[in-house]
Parts: sequence; C-alpha cells; structure tokens
Amino acid sequence: MRPLTNDKQYYHMPFNERKPCCYVTSYWHDHKRRLYNTNVLERVCDKLREGLDDVEEMTRTEQDHPERRLRAIMDDLANGTSTYLRLVKSSGNQTGASAVGRTRLDRERHRLCLREIESVSNDAANVRKVRKSNLDEKLAQAHDLLATLNKLLAEPQDSVPDIIIWMLRGGKRHAFTRINARQVFHSIVEEESGKHCGKIQTRFLTLPGRKGLGSSGWTIQAKLEIYMWFGLAKNKKDYLRGLPNGFDLPPGLPIGVPPPFIIYKDRQQFVLRSHLFQGRGLIAADSSGLSDPFAKVIFSTCVGKTQVIDKTLSPTWDEMIEMTDITMYGKAEDFQSDPPMVIVEIFDQDEEMSFLGQGGKEKAEYIGRLIAKPVVKMAGDPYEKPNFPPTLDWYQVYRGTVRAGEVLACFELLQQPLDSRNLEKKLWKIWCESKGLPMKENDIKVVDKRITEQGVCVSVPRGIRPILAPYRVEVLFWGLRDLKRINLMAVNHPRVEVEIAGKSIESEIIENYKKNPNFSIPIKFIEDVELPDNQYLCPPITIKAKDTRTFGQDILLGTHIIRNVSKFFFTCPPKHSLAADEASLVIQGSIHESQNVIAKEAKSAVLVPIDEDAKKDDEEEATDEVALDWWSKYFASKGFL
Repeated sequence: MRPLTNDKQYYHMPFNERKPCCYVTSYWHDHKRRLYNTNVLERVCDKLREGLDDVEEMTRTEQDHPERRLRAIMDDLANGTSTYLRLVKSSGNQTGASAVGRTRLDRERHRLCLREIESVSNDAANVRKVRKSNLDEKLAQAHDLLATLNKLLAEPQDSVPDIIIWMLRGGKRHAFTRINARQVFHSIVEEESGKHCGKIQTRFLTLPGRKGLGSSGWTIQAKLEIYMWFGLAKNKKDYLRGLPNGFDLPPGLPIGVPPPFIIYKDRQQFVLRSHLFQGRGLIAADSSGLSDPFAKVIFSTCVGKTQVIDKTLSPTWDEMIEMTDITMYGKAEDFQSDPPMVIVEIFDQDEEMSFLGQGGKEKAEYIGRLIAKPVVKMAGDPYEKPNFPPTLDWYQVYRGTVRAGEVLACFELLQQPLDSRNLEKKLWKIWCESKGLPMKENDIKVVDKRITEQGVCVSVPRGIRPILAPYRVEVLFWGLRDLKRINLMAVNHPRVEVEIAGKSIESEIIENYKKNPNFSIPIKFIEDVELPDNQYLCPPITIKAKDTRTFGQDILLGTHIIRNVSKFFFTCPPKHSLAADEASLVIQGSIHESQNVIAKEAKSAVLVPIDEDAKKDDEEEATDEVALDWWSKYFASKGFL
C-alpha cells in the first residue's frame, strides 16, 4: 500500500473502510493489582489537575465565584479518595491466587498509600472551607495535595514493560512512540482500567535515539490513530467493545479467533470549520526577534493553511479554514461523544537566499503545535446554544515541552448534508442581537472575503468572531534604563516600539543615552485600534526596544509581551445624579475667617469642618518619594518639581 498526499508534505495511508488489526500474546507475572491501584489513583490526579487549572483560569480572567468551583473540586477529590480506599482495602483483604507475587515492598507501599490517601482526604475537607478572602491560600494547599498524589503515582517496581510502536520503511526503523502498558490495561472494574484502554487515541511518532533530541524532535514524523486493549486472556471477549459501532468481522472467521482486519460499512461525511482569529506570545524565530507566522490545520487526511503575517509575535489571521467531504467510518453517535483531534502547527516563513543573494525557495521553520477537540453537530441537531456557535478560546502552543505561545481559535465538525443558508441566518441573528441592530434577511453577510497577494482569505464568521470596538491607546514614553551592550557595542540611540492589534507606534530616538536616557516627547497615541469588547480575548501589547545605528540599521535590544491588558483599560466613573435641580458650592470667607465649607443644595446644607493645624502639618511635611504617583515621578525626573 502506497501513501497518498494532498500537499506533498503530509502523507496518509488509505486504509479507508478496511482497518488492519494486530494481536500479540505474551506471559507475565501476575502483578495486575499494582497496575489497578495506580490507575485508580491516576484518575483522581487527572481530575484534580484539570479542576485546579479551571480555578486558576477563573482567577486570571476575573470570573465570578472561583471559590465555589474549588469547593466542588474538593468534593470530587473526597469521592475519588473514598473510591480508592474502598478498592484497595478490598484487594488487600484477598488471599490465595489474587495475592500471588506480592512482595514485602508491595505490602509496605500498600500501607503507605492508605495512610497518605486518608491524610489527603482529611486535608481536602479543610480546603473545602475556602472563602473569597483566603482563596489564594486554599489554592496553594490544593496544589500541595496534588503534589502528594503525584508522588504516590510512581511505582517503584516494574510490572510490565512499555509498548513500543515502530514505523518502518524499507526494513529500517524511522520513528516510534512509547506507550505505558498500564494506561491500556483492562479491568472489569471501570475505575481500575487504564485511561486509554479500549479507546481510540492519537499518538505522535518521533525520531529514535539522539535524533529525537533538540529541534529535530519537535516536528511530527507520523500521526497514528490507534485502538489498543491489553488485558487477561480470560477477558478477551471485551477487546472489541470500545471500538466505534458499525463494523463487521471478515466472513468465515472461526469463533474466538482474532480478526486480521475489520470492515466498516457505516460512513459519515463531515465538514470541519477551523476559526483561527489571532495568536499571541509566539516564539521569535528570526534574528530580528520577530517571526513571520502562519498556521497549518491537520485533520484526518486533509490539510489547510492560513496566510503569512509578516514580522510579528502576535499575528491576527482572522481566517476560517473549511475542509469539506471528510469521510469518517463508524456510527454517527460515536463521533459526537469522542471526535478525532484537530492538530494546528505554527511555522515561521523564511526565504532561502540564492548564491547571488537573491530570493529563492521558501522555507518553513517550526514554532509549535496545539491539539484541540472540535465541537460536533450532527445533521439533525439544531445550531443553537449552548454548544453553537462555538466560542473562541485561547489554546496553548507547545514546542516539545516548552510553551511557545497561544492561539485564539475554535473548531466545529458539522455533519453533511449541511444547510449553509440556515446556518448563516443563525449566525447573522446572533450578530445583530449582540450589536443591537434589527435583523434584515436580505442583507445577510456573515463572512468577508479578502484578496491578498497570497490568495483569497475567508474571515471568521460574524457571530463567532469577537465584537470589535475602536479604542484610543495612549502611551507614555518615559525613558530607558540599564541597557546592556549588544554585539560588543554600547547602546547610544535607543527607541521603543509598542504594538497592539496590528498597529504600532514608535517613540522618539534618544539622541545620547549616556547623557539623558529620557525621551523628549513623552506622550503619543494610537487612534482607532480595533479591540474586542471581551477583554479576555484582547491581543497582547508587545514592547520592543531597538538601537538605531549607522546606515539606518536597527538592532533589537529586547522584547516584552503583556498578555493581560485588562488592567490598562480606562473605566468611566459612574455618574451620580444630584438630589436637586441646582446645586452650588459656596466657600464663606477666607481660610483665616472661616473654619467651615458650606455646600448648599436645594433642600439641605452640609457642614464640613476643616482642621487648620492638620493642614499646616501636611504642608510642612517633606515629600515622600515612595508616596509620589507615577506622573509626579516623571515630572520630578524632568526637573519640573
């Protein structure tokens, strides 16, 4: 079987409806209880970790009542620990065949785990008493509980070796993936089964040995969607139960004999819509400290690509990539509960120079990857809330194990036949309601098409894309401090560039950094910056310091990215209505003649006493530099105070 490709970069094996199967029989010592206990504990850890990530996200985005979410997490932790104690204690009381292979270390670890889990359960009850005032303290205690559980996950005795899958070509091993056998181990008790047992999982194959280290190990050598089941021979009747329904076994296969392949007669047609709005905080891939990023969307056997945004770490793509006629095999309800993953890879577009210094072949440098799960809509489901339209969210981009930025996106998998006209009406209605405009069906315009040098680009549809409003960004350029040498040369003429939402502004160039490191013109503005009304979706502020050298050459000194810009938004103070139609403030006499300020209104008067002695003390007190506000410090540095 020969692989096929759509873009001459990503290839796939056309298995189609005929899925090959492979079976291996092996014999191992009966240490299944070690695997079972660790699987139960891993489920508890995973659920606690996800919950704490949710609380931190709620705290970071200033959502309401994160303490309530933490209480619910502690309730789930208490239930998980009680389940663990029940299963482990029941296994510890067994004798005979179930205790074969039990060592002294097993018994000591058994007692240790029981003691630690009981302690964690008691501490969870204490953390549950969280209030808004002590949220940070209780959250730190919850992280300590997670660290304790993670330590217990490490099994000191190896029971079963890992499973290794190799990709071969021409008899040579090119890439592999390694799977912990415990994670696909089967048990008749659901809590004791591995988290990937009897499920289709996506695995990424990497280069073997030292080849997989460093930059060569970042890229995907192969993506494998595989179903795995590892269990006792007496339970082999369960090995096909986790597969998506709708398959048939080969005809004439003897009973009890594993099939060499399975055939799917049921097939579903889908359309994948990937909405990529913007990225932030991407890793710099060029010597200038910037990148020319673009994204590739990989799903099933299809690949889509965004346009390249030049010289930025926070690109705004605003693109919808639509992949049509995606064929998937199995029952429709199986895809709705557990759809395949969408892979998005971010690259930096470079251009290789020819021998004569002219532009040559384009080359893409890998930046990072994100994995997301799409929201699935079947043909008979309505396109309405709470699942549709999908909500844009920030996805973390990783390069290896290092964070490489974030991408604001969402993904929807729509089953065909698809009523595109009705879907556009729903999105247009949502858009008009959010803007407070009357809906006119004759003027429906959900997407915009832009024609650029790179081709036609379809924008994120209205109703999904964030609502933008014009803002004025004010920047105070004060000065630069503690600049180090760059390329063994001192910094003499620095300047600062501030970028947000694709617009930027530059400060004045400091003529002589050693004599005066402050800027001559401090205040500048960026007009009509389109920013989302939802501050959580706002792009970051990128601050770049550069040094201007001879022949107009700019050397990057450093870059700083402010991801959360909500604290910089100006909020208008509330308007207080006056109690009467007219109000006047009358100050009677001078300071020496009167000790009262009388505020006269239509119906009442308020007397406010003034303490002259206290006022004189305030005037005579020396100005405290720490108490000075930011503007006072600035004018003091200029010599105006």
